[in-house]
Amino acid sequence: MTECVGLMIAKSESTRLPGKNTLDFMGAPLFEWNLNKILSTGIKVYFDSDSEELLTNAEKLGAIPHTRPAHLLGNDIPSVPIFQQLYKDFSLDTVPLLNIQANSPNVPIELIEK
Repeated sequence: MTECVGLMIAKSESTRLPGKNTLDFMGAPLFEWNLNKILSTGIKVYFDSDSEELLTNAEKLGAIPHTRPAHLLGNDIPSVPIFQQLYKDFSLDTVPLLNIQANSPNVPIELIEK
């Protein structure tokens, strides 16, 4: 795989489905499915959230936690500013980014590896 970093963002609450990212999906919290897939590729993975529970669990699985700053909290914040903050906070200016959605557990590992 080309040298890159992985990023997963997962906020604590969903307006349409409360607690979505921690709901059980086939025996594991929803967010863990794709996090484990991206971690299995061997690339460095950053996990951004406003939830201490999600950050702690992601770190236990092997991701680098990133607490979302206050100016990026809310339901109307697009992903790009969050990515930009991560690049700034971890000095990733020249590193390609692989973003995997926390709430799409059916993404095949083959697609992630591409």
